Amino acid sequence: MIKEYNSLTENEILKAKEFLEKVNIKEINNLLNNMLVLIEDDVQGIITYENYDKTSLIRYFIYKKQVKDETAKLLLTKTLENIKAQGQNDCVIIVDNSFLKMLDNLGFVKQEMIFLDEERIQVPKELLILKIIFDKVSYF
Repeated sequence: MIKEYNSLTENEILKAKEFLEKVNIKEINNLLNNMLVLIEDDVQGIITYENYDKTSLIRYFIYKKQVKDETAKLLLTKTLENIKAQGQNDCVIIVDNSFLKMLDNLGFVKQEMIFLDEERIQVPKELLILKIIFDKVSYF
């Protein structure tokens, strides 16, 4: 089940925070408002994002190895739907090549550089910057 942060129980919130702490995420409290959680009996994955003017940035997309690609893709798709519903025009994700298959057919396009709040984001050469513009894809 995929749940937004504001619909989590107190116990699920504790589990989500523990999950983030296990993967060494330090800024947990800054991420809570824009977080979706994949939870069964335990937290299986979390995706967080930040909004900048009309662009959102996927900050963390973390899930356990046993989570199937289709399930992780569903978590991402639900997040993109939420971002668009908030009035954002587009969303950026920075990934390595291993994520390309999962992102296939969603409408992400490779970008050479990205600016957030008029500041260029520096990205290591081995990573890819991908952007989806919601008005240009029929999926959303």
